[in-house]
Amino acid sequence: MLRTVRALAAGGIAVLLSTHDPNHALLLADRVALVHGGRVVGPGPTAGMVTPDALWALYGVPVDVLSAPGAAPVIRPRLPD
Repeated sequence: MLRTVRALAAGGIAVLLSTHDPNHALLLADRVALVHGGRVVGPGPTAGMVTPDALWALYGVPVDVLSAPGAAPVIRPRLPD
């Protein structure tokens, strides 16, 4: 499904996707809006909106953003020390 969404967007079709997985946003979106407590935050650029602080405020879970050259960033729950 995500490949199809990406292909549609690459073909010039506007796509609105609702997801609870921030990794989907990082893979697909140029811009995102976050919804928390019935309020919309954003829209804004994905990298500036999908941050550990924003996700902590949204979900109450500490996260890390992992990145590697040539790969999309990945968000995962922070592992205990």
